[in-house]
Amino acid sequence: MKYIVLDMEWNRPESRAKCIKSPVRLRGEIIQIGAVMLNEDLQEVSSLEIKVKPRFYRKLHRDVQALTSISPQELQNGLPFQETLENRQFSLDYAVYYFELKGSKGHDALNDARDTAAVIRELDLETFIEEEREWRKESATTIA
Repeated sequence: MKYIVLDMEWNRPESRAKCIKSPVRLRGEIIQIGAVMLNEDLQEVSSLEIKVKPRFYRKLHRDVQALTSISPQELQNGLPFQETLENRQFSLDYAVYYFELKGSKGHDALNDARDTAAVIRELDLETFIEEEREWRKESATTIA
């Protein structure tokens, strides 16, 4: 069995007054997607990192920029969100090649996904999955 670990970084409006409220309250917008693929031994075998060009909050919030080290220029060269969800399927290896990825700095989606993968390696994943399935069955019975 293989596992995919995903993480996303979000931009936010400059102020509450600039928050989009209609047709829904939009508190943030995805600006980076990171993923790692783990093999059966929970070792990283592939990775993916995509910068997403903002549509709603086009100005990168200064706190988000400081936290992620993502520059406004990187986002302007990013993919529109719709293109990150293409119907065609590509392997993660192909995506890494296609996007010409290089190492990234701390606190970005890819590194967060790697950190999450490291945590998963420490877990007894099979027992966790079985316990989660049992809990869901019990919860469904209780609710019904």
